[in-house]
Amino acid sequence: MPLAALICAVFPLDLLPDLTPLLGVADDLLIIPALLALHLTGLM
Repeated sequence: MPLAALICAVFPLDLLPDLTPLLGVADDLLIIPALLALHLTGLM
C-alpha cells in the first residue's frame, strides 16, 4: 500500500485538481498520510 500512496502523490490526475483552491491540495495532504498510517498499523 505504500506504493499506492506514492502513486497517488506523483500521478498527475487527482481526485480534486490542485487548481481548486484549498481542496486540491487538501486531498493530497489527507489521503497520502492516511494510506501510510493504515499500512503502518497493519489494517491494509
